[in-house]
Amino acid sequence: MFYMPQFSSLTKPRPLTTNGENDVILNGVPDWVYEEEILGANNAIWWSDDGTKIAYACFNDSAVDFINLPKYGDYHDVTNLYPQFRRFRYPKAGRNNPTVKLWVIDLTRMDYAKTEIVPPEDYKGNAHIEIVPPDDYKGKYVH
Repeated sequence: MFYMPQFSSLTKPRPLTTNGENDVILNGVPDWVYEEEILGANNAIWWSDDGTKIAYACFNDSAVDFINLPKYGDYHDVTNLYPQFRRFRYPKAGRNNPTVKLWVIDLTRMDYAKTEIVPPEDYKGNAHIEIVPPDDYKGKYVH
């Protein structure tokens, strides 16, 4: 994830995360199961109302199995008459789901300090995160 405090030709985006890895660690972008079944959205980034903080989910799919599914092209394109196979992480029933952590970044600090939002003891080990409150993340965790 990157952040640009201002848009200008002199401003360069600054990295907010550095641990992303294709098909393994996804920051602010849900994996398949979270996008389709839980969040119903293709992003997992939430801004505070005043724009000084950003919360995001970090998805770790390293233990999730791969599946190959056909991807069909446009039937008008003669080079796409046969499907191609797309490989992606897909948790089946009884297999490993991704693990998820919630983080909040304070954009008012020069170092963009990150704080992990740790779930209360009675929520630890639950299968998934459903929503994040839009503001005042400190001490809040919703599963």
